[in-house]
Amino acid sequence: KSGWVRKKRLVLSDSFFTLHAQRAKYRYDMDIIWIVVGAICLLVGLAGCFLPALPGPPLSYVGMILLHLTDKVQFTATQLIVWAILVIIVQVLDYLTPSKWGNRGCIAGTVIGIFLFPPWGIIFGPLVGAVIGELLGGKLTHEALKAGLGAFVGFLLGVILKVSLCGYFVVVFISA
Repeated sequence: KSGWVRKKRLVLSDSFFTLHAQRAKYRYDMDIIWIVVGAICLLVGLAGCFLPALPGPPLSYVGMILLHLTDKVQFTATQLIVWAILVIIVQVLDYLTPSKWGNRGCIAGTVIGIFLFPPWGIIFGPLVGAVIGELLGGKLTHEALKAGLGAFVGFLLGVILKVSLCGYFVVVFISA
């Protein structure tokens, strides 16, 4: 009877270690999936800094949250909250423009410039688009130039701010 009990304990302990190894492999596989999806979110978020259809900083923040879900890196609650606040601030500032026509023209100029006149279209497309947008909004030429230039400067500052934040997220992701 003691041999039977010893054999039963051995079988139970073997199955425990097998189950533990399977769980560890599952966690490892999920970590790889979270890291890959997080990296994709960061890259798409970085592209979203230039492409108006993609919300760059929120996508990059999702990538950081996915990295946090792994067993490899744990960010503090303070870091996650501060990053979320920064993303919210950048998104709000991105939509605070004095002229809707200039902003719409700037977005249209960016999209058209990227595809029709690369690489200079990224720079001059928003400026030309903002001026054309202001002209379509009914402003005189000199007013449209001033408002278009203002919309363009706001656009550039917004892009610089978004790229800085998303770039910081990429650096933290890579260093983790």
